[in-house]
Amino acid sequence: MSPLSIVTSVYFNLAIRDNPLLQNLNGLQGITKYYGSDSNIITELLIENNKVLSDISALSNLSNVGSIESLIIKDNPLLLSLNGLQGISGNVIFNVFVDNNDSLLNLNGLNNITSCEEFKIISNENLSSFIGLESLEFTGSAEIRDNNALVALTAMPRVYLQCSLIIKDNLVLQDIDVFEEYDDVTCTGHLEITNNPNLSICNTLTVCSYLDVSIGTWSSILIENNAEGCNSVAEVILDCGLIPRNDECDEAYFINIGDAVEAYNWSATSSEKTPSCVTTDIADVWFAFNSGTNSTIDVLVDAGYSMQLWEGNCGLLNQVIGSCSADSLRNFSVSTQTNYYVQVWSCESCDLATDMFTIQIQGGTLSTSEVVFNDDIKLFPNPIKDRFNIVANSNITHVAVYSIYGQRILESKPNALETTFDFEALKSGIYLVKVKSAGKKQTFKVVRE
Repeated sequence: MSPLSIVTSVYFNLAIRDNPLLQNLNGLQGITKYYGSDSNIITELLIENNKVLSDISALSNLSNVGSIESLIIKDNPLLLSLNGLQGISGNVIFNVFVDNNDSLLNLNGLNNITSCEEFKIISNENLSSFIGLESLEFTGSAEIRDNNALVALTAMPRVYLQCSLIIKDNLVLQDIDVFEEYDDVTCTGHLEITNNPNLSICNTLTVCSYLDVSIGTWSSILIENNAEGCNSVAEVILDCGLIPRNDECDEAYFINIGDAVEAYNWSATSSEKTPSCVTTDIADVWFAFNSGTNSTIDVLVDAGYSMQLWEGNCGLLNQVIGSCSADSLRNFSVSTQTNYYVQVWSCESCDLATDMFTIQIQGGTLSTSEVVFNDDIKLFPNPIKDRFNIVANSNITHVAVYSIYGQRILESKPNALETTFDFEALKSGIYLVKVKSAGKKQTFKVVRE
């Protein structure tokens, strides 16, 4: 590119793209000014799809005048460093995209960018550090995805984040505690923390702040398939110490027939609606469902929890007679195509429960020969004669058996794909079995014959 050495300034767009033999940018050292725009004209600095490009340091004399719409570094598999971009500075960069640069080890070169509206670091196979972002103080949204060598974001400062946050598919990522909530959270965004198998701590200041104001402000929230501790929205809200989002009837969480939902009632407040079988000392949360074509239903919850079924709407609810239970409801008669509410609680003052629990609503005619909350964990046979088996796709890390009164009877940490429990010494009756595998918790209701 040496014939371009006479070029000293660039206006609006500098694109270095689709050059299969280009190894460096020698010849561009003479460029000292990049004139962006303060108008509505889109301006870009683009380095894309240069298959053998490994060095862009020839741009080190370049500095921007005015704003740049997009800084895009994409599909350069041999690019070793962003050294050369230090002249891009200040708060005039709207979008920063670093995408699919497999040899890139860090972000050194972006050192003087202080803010941007959108920040995406995606599919950089060997990116292990965010060194280079020490000056970044604010971003409207951030997406950090498919960076399989990235362990932590700790090279970044405390970055103010205003809108969306996506942290997804980062194989070894363990630490995301670099963001702080912006003082004026007014935009509707998207929160997604998924498929980071080594990420166990998500109750950071930013995540907790956004979950706290999530009702009606976030278009979607998804937290799943991370390490235990960051494996569901309920789990993270619990760790944040927040009042449950379904604390009152009008905030009830809708459950489809057949679905199992993980929830919690820690910090829940007592509702104005009093169940028929208890009058005081309850920390209750609410769920809703439609019976569909079912004339009977099962409502299954973990040991230590009670429930009351209600019919009507939140402004005018009526207790369903006989549905207040210290145990799960099974084969309970309901009207078809009818909306119901389920009030679930444990006592506020007791130590039992008031934590994570699983609730499932299913048609009451389902077979109990094998209770399956999903395909990952299976328990059989059911009813039980002398023993039962549990099989899972991932190692079973914890099993606990409870009486219907919440008393823990048996406990095991098998750390295996299969385990067997001996029930021979236990009396006939109904028991609840809580199983944990791969960070997932499932609760089964079993019958000892």
